Amino acid sequence: EPVAANRLALMRLLARSGGAGLAAARKRIQHPEWYVVRNACKILAELKDPELFQHLMPALQHKDERVQQAALQALKDSRMAGIAGPLAEALPYLSRALQEETMNELAYLRDVNCLPGLLNFLTSPAPPANGALAGIMQIIAAIPDSSAADALAGLAVNLSVPENVRNSAMQALGRMPTEHAQRMMHTLKHDPPAEAAAGKVSA
Repeated sequence: EPVAANRLALMRLLARSGGAGLAAARKRIQHPEWYVVRNACKILAELKDPELFQHLMPALQHKDERVQQAALQALKDSRMAGIAGPLAEALPYLSRALQEETMNELAYLRDVNCLPGLLNFLTSPAPPANGALAGIMQIIAAIPDSSAADALAGLAVNLSVPENVRNSAMQALGRMPTEHAQRMMHTLKHDPPAEAAAGKVSA
């Protein structure tokens, strides 16, 4: 619909259509016009799409920041359990401003389910720049689960990632107050990185 007022009316109608509108809204996520995709994100959230995470991932990777913003807001407004995982997976594709907004949300959630997405970003061919790198390490270090310390220790000895990522992981691990994290830190300090990477870093 090319007329904005008509589009808004159609969106309100679709939002009240229940499950009957899901198929149409999902289809529009692949539409070539950015504003159609943006509106589809809003409708899917209002319809409480049970597969919201799956259908919003293409929008989170969209080239238009306005679409990314709509998809991100739709995820946050959904209040669905498990949101941390998709948010972390989307980080490499988001604009810098939206990366910061997403990291703030992840820092608030402190959800262990975000670890795989964060680790994928940190070990990717294009890891985050220093500002985002520090923020991601803070998010991991704040997660109240021993697997967060394990993840930092693994990064610290991963010779395939840049040195700044390894150093940042070591510093974040050292700031974790748990006994488990301090044991990991002790091991890293007393074992050469090659030995630790081979399996000596353990609980």
